[in-house]
Amino acid sequence: MVRTKKFIGSILMGLLCCLCFLFVGCFEKEIEGTYKFKSMTYTEGGMEMEIKAGEKFMGMMTISEDFMKITLNEDGTVVMVSSSFEDSTDTETETGTWSKSEKGKIAITFDGETQLCECDGKKLVFEEDGAKVILKK
Repeated sequence: MVRTKKFIGSILMGLLCCLCFLFVGCFEKEIEGTYKFKSMTYTEGGMEMEIKAGEKFMGMMTISEDFMKITLNEDGTVVMVSSSFEDSTDTETETGTWSKSEKGKIAITFDGETQLCECDGKKLVFEEDGAKVILKK
């Protein structure tokens, strides 16, 4: 009788653990928030170049996290603040909208142009003009 109780208890515990793992995958990660520049990869002259936040670019200037910031708001609006390479105080601000798209992707629209970006709640990745830009929360 004791063996039967332990056996049934083990089966129920296993089922409970399986259900817990199953439902953890159902919760969506919160993607709203501010994403800051982490790195950019592009091809120039047949060579792939990578620029990371905090590193010197071409030996002259350091690009900070504030080079590009994108804020996804809960109300579906998005704000992008970017600065020039030369002067980090010279900033440009754009506003637009965003919405969830395919699994793991969001659609960001600025000035009527929509771009699909990968977003997992921790990083935002988009490609533009052959450059891949990665922003992190």
